[in-house]
Amino acid sequence: MKLNRWMNRVLVLALVPLLTASGFAADNRIAVNIKTLAANIVQQFGGVELRVAAVRDDQVYLNAGKNKFISEGAIYQIIVDGLPFNDPASRRRLGNIEIVVAEVQIITVRDNYSIAQVLDHSWGERDLAVGQRAIPQRSKISIAIIPFEYLNSFDETTPRIAQEIMAAELINSGLFVVAGAAKAKEAADLLQPDSPGTVQFSKGIGRMLGVEYVLYGFIIDSPGYMEIQCRVHSGLEGTGVAAANIRIESEFSDPQQ
Repeated sequence: MKLNRWMNRVLVLALVPLLTASGFAADNRIAVNIKTLAANIVQQFGGVELRVAAVRDDQVYLNAGKNKFISEGAIYQIIVDGLPFNDPASRRRLGNIEIVVAEVQIITVRDNYSIAQVLDHSWGERDLAVGQRAIPQRSKISIAIIPFEYLNSFDETTPRIAQEIMAAELINSGLFVVAGAAKAKEAADLLQPDSPGTVQFSKGIGRMLGVEYVLYGFIIDSPGYMEIQCRVHSGLEGTGVAAANIRIESEFSDPQQ
């Protein structure tokens, strides 16, 4: 049988061929897939610009909560737009001067909104008002990456590469601090026989490593395609909070002798 050509397409996020004569295999091209997954996770956790939904005394209600990964203790600056300013060379408008109205700290997080306490209202140029922007003063999110599982293969190289690349990409995003791989593996081994991905397991990892979130990765081979899945669970509550998948399909042309 002679293989004429590959036609590759990604059904979920992106496409990178991962095929050799013996089927799907671990090689450096897997990096593109894992980087795509990591970028998707980073996007889901990215610093969210909120809006003031209500004001009561020294408390501000913001229009996002657990649904946007808002966490207690996070600091936001309440901003209003001032006069516009231009590029001095091109004269092109660049934006508006940002006027800080107040600095607030999240004290309560609900499903769809958060309550923040005013820390500093000394700027005093403007009063707090509904509709004003809340810009996060970003602090890094702690996460542990559990060793990836190759669900139907004895290949140990591909999961290790996937875990290493995922960790590097999350660190490079500037948004995450990642627990050491050795510590994550040790904690995961100690929690057996609890099944990875369960509420109990995620809470156990969060408690043992002191991380806010736990990331699981799964690689699945099926006839004609490979699927890579990532799931992120809360280390406090154990429940799923984010996910990303890539499915890669390959079509053979009609075989010829």
